[in-house]
Amino acid sequence: MIGILPQSGCKCAYLVCTWAFCLCLCVSGCGLPNPKHWVPPGKLPYQDIAATYHSTSLKRTSTLDVLRNMQTHQGLLKPKDVDRELISQGDTLVASSGRSNDLRKNWFTLFSFDEQSMTANRKYFMCLDESTLVTPTEPQKPLFFPKKTLVFNSQIVVTDLMNQDFDSEQARDIALLESIASHLRHDITYFDGTTRPSANGNHIMTNIGLYMNTVFQQALMELHRSPYLANELSHQGLIFDHMTLDKGRIQMILQGDILVSRVEIGLPM
Repeated sequence: MIGILPQSGCKCAYLVCTWAFCLCLCVSGCGLPNPKHWVPPGKLPYQDIAATYHSTSLKRTSTLDVLRNMQTHQGLLKPKDVDRELISQGDTLVASSGRSNDLRKNWFTLFSFDEQSMTANRKYFMCLDESTLVTPTEPQKPLFFPKKTLVFNSQIVVTDLMNQDFDSEQARDIALLESIASHLRHDITYFDGTTRPSANGNHIMTNIGLYMNTVFQQALMELHRSPYLANELSHQGLIFDHMTLDKGRIQMILQGDILVSRVEIGLPM
């Protein structure tokens, strides 16, 4: 369960014609062609910019491994598609953030490491796309029309919370979701240029991280108002309305002592 172009000249004309053609097909009642034949392939696909996140295993991958993987995966991105990608490092934190040349797509990957073993104990990936053409994880699914979307993934070791007693499963799940929000806020703050030396400043991560604050605030507000909705987190997901984007969904599941979560906003529910 739990476990994204500016165009100019001919390219712009081609994209506009493509969308118009597809819309005409829908209106006329004709069947749509195979999406692979007409959906623009896009630049900086999800699987490329999220590669370091997915190749990192909690409680196993070391700091050096993550840094090595970041550099390797950065080298696979086409320079003409990337405006910049920055790697930042703290005592127990490593982050990578980037944005596309058209400035419409911004993303970050963030890792926290255990002070003793120096293996990853938290990881996050987030992408905010101002003009999404296809579903990030399912490129064969086009969106009519391009829209602003947000995708967030996280995994966190929650051994301490697992050892606590809760009045109900709903109370436990709400506490687990609150822990994701709290850890993310704490980890991003380290790289916030307003609270750390400018060498650690990472404004891309700070700015798009603010979106997640509002996401968690709204989701938790719904859960505190109707705790029974927490039952949906590990099934179809909690559906909620975001104040500036669109409907969103949060899914969350425990795998041993690792809490896995995914948030999608603006994408098909």
